[in-house]
Amino acid sequence: PHSSSPPTHAAPRQRTRAGPGDMAGNDMVYVSGLPDTVTEADLSAIFGAIGQLKFDKKKGCDKVWLYRNKMTGLPKGDATVTYADPFA
Repeated sequence: PHSSSPPTHAAPRQRTRAGPGDMAGNDMVYVSGLPDTVTEADLSAIFGAIGQLKFDKKKGCDKVWLYRNKMTGLPKGDATVTYADPFA
């Protein structure tokens, strides 16, 4: 039987530090549903307006990873963006 009472609120989850087996830490955001015309620069501009992005020293740019089709090189529609501050 279903109750008509409003749902109860769970206690807020505490932030935990990502361990070695975790896919992403609290500073990384996964984005999906992107058009195949999007670029890393587009994502840096959009998500950089929310908070400071982590700088990738190897690549010399913001830490934005755009998943690409291995055969065509076109974006697959998803990406990760990493913030310098996990609370951004």
